[in-house]
Amino acid sequence: MLQSILSCPGLARHGYAPRARSACCRTRSLACCSTANPAASVTTVTAPEQKVPPKSSVFRFRHFDLAHGKCAQKMGTDSMLLGAWAQPPPETQTILDVGTGTGVLALMMAQKTQHSRAAVHAIDIDAAAYQQAADNFAASPWPDRLLLAHASFQQWAAAAPCKYDLIISNPPFFLQSSKPDRSARAAARHADDVLPFPQLAAGAAALLQPSGRLCLVLPPVEGQRFVQEAVQHGLLLTRSLHVFTKAQDEEPKRHIMQFELAEHCCNAAAQQLECAAGSSSSSSSSAVERLVVMQKVTDPVSGRQQQLYSEQYQQLTADFHHPSLFKPVLTIYS
Repeated sequence: MLQSILSCPGLARHGYAPRARSACCRTRSLACCSTANPAASVTTVTAPEQKVPPKSSVFRFRHFDLAHGKCAQKMGTDSMLLGAWAQPPPETQTILDVGTGTGVLALMMAQKTQHSRAAVHAIDIDAAAYQQAADNFAASPWPDRLLLAHASFQQWAAAAPCKYDLIISNPPFFLQSSKPDRSARAAARHADDVLPFPQLAAGAAALLQPSGRLCLVLPPVEGQRFVQEAVQHGLLLTRSLHVFTKAQDEEPKRHIMQFELAEHCCNAAAQQLECAAGSSSSSSSSAVERLVVMQKVTDPVSGRQQQLYSEQYQQLTADFHHPSLFKPVLTIYS
């Protein structure tokens, strides 16, 4: 358990009182006192002198650039869709990005909450991802609103400085599978190694404000498992997006989901009883949306067909995708 959490300037500006702790942040990076991970640290980012990374390792957004060469998990469609689709509650003041990786979701949420100047916290247990996110935060337009911690979600949940209006995550999702590949990428993708669903659901429920939201993206099977786990911790699925790679696909590739504390949702008591009894209608209270990522387009001159991003996808991501990138350049669900 972390014995001290370093304060974020954004929290003080917005009147959030941190829980009791032994030290306060006055420098760029200090070690948190933790028996579980004595090297855990929290960083408030400042703009360092940086070398320009190779062009191929940088993903260009409309308002910021994202380097991802150091990370096991590269920038992909999952995070783009989750960040574009997630809706922070009105006047959001605090956001937590769990397993930040490159920092992309934290940066997208900082952009989305410019009006309220929300404090955005991001955590990752992987050292390379932590350094990559630190570089990206420092180079962004919002370094004063971003706080980065090299810590696990379990550590953070035990001693977080505040509760959150929004918790967002593109979590690891492989469960009970063989893992011959022990690379950083394999470890980052396995929930049973890094962040088991029960711990994610329990921690999120404990850290959310009464009207807070949890948003995450998972494959359909794992998504259904998480819905069942979430109910056990008082979280109700209130909104979801089923993502299809192509229009002709029969099954979605991803479920993007929004959860809220059941006690603060309409008809929550009845829904919880249904879910606890194993009802298949566990998501019946949610508004289910559908999105197709790619569409087949025929060139009117050559007659050649190619896969391009759909109009629906472009509209959803318009505030984030750089205009020059509306072409099939992302790796789709590899």
